[in-house]
Order: sequence, then structure tokens, then C-alpha cells
Amino acid sequence: MRNFVIAAGLFAATLGATSAQATINICDGNCVSTDTNVLINQIGTASTTQTGSAGAASVQFTSLENLLAPSNGQARIEAQDGILNTLTFELLNGYSFQTALFNLFDASQNSTTVTITYFDPTLAALVNKTFDLANNGQNFMGISGTAGETFTKISFSFTNGGVHDLRQLRLGGIAAPVVPEPASWAMMLVGFGIVGSAMRRRKVSLAFG
Repeated sequence: MRNFVIAAGLFAATLGATSAQATINICDGNCVSTDTNVLINQIGTASTTQTGSAGAASVQFTSLENLLAPSNGQARIEAQDGILNTLTFELLNGYSFQTALFNLFDASQNSTTVTITYFDPTLAALVNKTFDLANNGQNFMGISGTAGETFTKISFSFTNGGVHDLRQLRLGGIAAPVVPEPASWAMMLVGFGIVGSAMRRRKVSLAFG
């Protein structure tokens, strides 16, 4: 039992050392590797929710304002009033991604920064990072992790105005939710049984020793 505890402690320490070295990077330009275009499902109706797909994964776009998906094809999401102030995109049904590349297009003259919010799996917390925007043009940005971190959604908010749209969204490392195989479940149950049995024997020896 003591050897089991020591082994578990060493394994946890190894995981901690790996996590401490991991970093989430947000960069300018065509700076991350992606392999899947996000495609939009045009519905022709303004709504706070629009949908799309990235391979087998469903993608949902949400905002506090009405959104438009102006055409089928590669993702372009804009606000009904022409100024996009907030936006979140998310993979549904447990899917995740490792990298994302996007273009925050044609920022208004007064919009100077964007705050990007994401869940950092290393910190187990939401993180906000703010970046400068170029007015009247393209703002390509990418996000990735240095240790294969995965994401499910990213949010954007803009100061003093917004952008015309988010376009050219691409994702990399899309993964379906992991479901343990029957053999894995069996091994886990056997392992729990062994640990429980060892703990019961340990309690008995302490009680009568």
C-alpha cells in the first residue's frame, strides 16, 4: 500500500511539473497551424445565436446583440447593426480544439483594443488578455498552447466600438469527446477494488495491532 501511495505521489508531481511549463500563446498574423475551416449555416434571420460546423463538430456563435450569417461557406459573422461588440464561438457536444486562427475584420475608427477570454486548462480558470487592433483592415490572430492544451470556446469584446465581422475562422486539432473503452472501465473498477481492499486490511491491522 505504501508503494502505491509513493507511486501515485510521483505521478502527480510529474503532472504538476508538466503543467507548470505549459503556456497559452495568442499571436498576430497567420501564426498557428490549423486544418479545418469553420463553415456557416446561413439562415437569413438575425438572431443572438448562429450555427456552423467544423468537420464533424458543431459550432455555435453567440452574442448580446443580433448576429447575421450573410452567406453559406467559410465563417463570417457580423452584427445586424454593422458593429460587432461582443462574440463567442464554441464547439458543442464535448468537442474541443487545440488551435484557432481568425480575422477580426475592419475595426471601427474608435475601437482600439479587443479582450479575448478563454479557459486555461493549466490554471483551471478563465483568462482575459487585451490586444491592440488595426483600424479599417484585417486583424489576423491565433491561439495555441505549448503542451497540447485544448479549448472549447473563445470570447471577444471590444472597447469604444467594435469590428464589422469575424471571418476566416479555422481550427486545428479538433477532437471528439473521449469515451473510455469497456476494457478501460474494467481495469478502473478492478483498480478501485484493489485499493479499497488494501485500505480495509490496513484499517483492520491498525484496529487490532
